[in-house]
Amino acid sequence: MSTTTAPLATRLEIKRTINASPERVFALWTEAEKFTQWFGGNDFVLKRMTGAIRAGERLVIEGSNGPCGEINLEISYREIKPTSRLVFGWRTTTPPMDTEGDTTVTVNFRPVGDKTEIHLIHEGFATEKGCEAHKDGWNHVIDRQMKVLGC
Repeated sequence: MSTTTAPLATRLEIKRTINASPERVFALWTEAEKFTQWFGGNDFVLKRMTGAIRAGERLVIEGSNGPCGEINLEISYREIKPTSRLVFGWRTTTPPMDTEGDTTVTVNFRPVGDKTEIHLIHEGFATEKGCEAHKDGWNHVIDRQMKVLGC
């Protein structure tokens, strides 16, 4: 008797359209002073951010998230194509999400008239639970970006 199991959901994709130009949306992701306006969740408090948002550089984020406690991240920028594409490594260094290891985030920005379609792919999760948690998180982040942009 053989059995088959469904593959783990280790990749997520989100497509959202924001009522702002690709230049404005891209700037939220790549300019440090704008990045800090939207990054994290409702309860997230950014304590410190060090490093640079440039290809080949690393950004280290330290913060806390209400009942979840301390959250520390390392983002390693691999590719930055102005107004069109970002690729970066993502690693949570605090429990329980530290078990997910190194993952990769790709964000494509596509003009749609006077709006921007964001196509975010986050892949390489070790667990389905981690993948689902990040899907909720990324959707919330995009909602926050829309508020910052006044959409």
